[in-house]
Amino acid sequence: CALVAGDASVFRTLHQNTFRLTCPPVPLTEQELTTALTAAMKARDAQRVEVLRGIVSAAKNLKIEKRVPALEPAELEQVVRREIKKRDEAEAFAVQGKRDDLVAQNRAERALLEGLVPPLLVGAELEAAIRAIAAELNATTLGPIMAALRDRLAGRYDGKAASEIARRLLTPAS
Repeated sequence: CALVAGDASVFRTLHQNTFRLTCPPVPLTEQELTTALTAAMKARDAQRVEVLRGIVSAAKNLKIEKRVPALEPAELEQVVRREIKKRDEAEAFAVQGKRDDLVAQNRAERALLEGLVPPLLVGAELEAAIRAIAAELNATTLGPIMAALRDRLAGRYDGKAASEIARRLLTPAS
């Protein structure tokens, strides 16, 4: 399956939070982001334009910082995940401040961002990946497992949860 950035109907349903990917999206590229931004501008969807401009801006800043002509899809995915975390934190502060309007806005923006990247591995999927890596490496310490996990599944898991699972797997059952 593929997500066509220029297809306004896909983004319209994504914006309404009814669109769910059933398979991993195609790796994100800078060209796709630019095309999606153009489509959002043509559709006059202010919220989508604002979110996509933020991602494009963050990607450009990372390119300047790293001094590279183009970012890898994994780096773009990390940029989007950072933006998702920002929305999570902003939502938490809005809940504390009893600002329902900001809560709704941050949830909508987060839903839009989550549609751009594959879902995080959680629970059993993450544990299976860690078990496979540990068995393959025959590792008895945390470092090699986490390094291999970072190389293979960069940006696809929560580091804290992965570390807890790896520690639990490494400690002998008492």
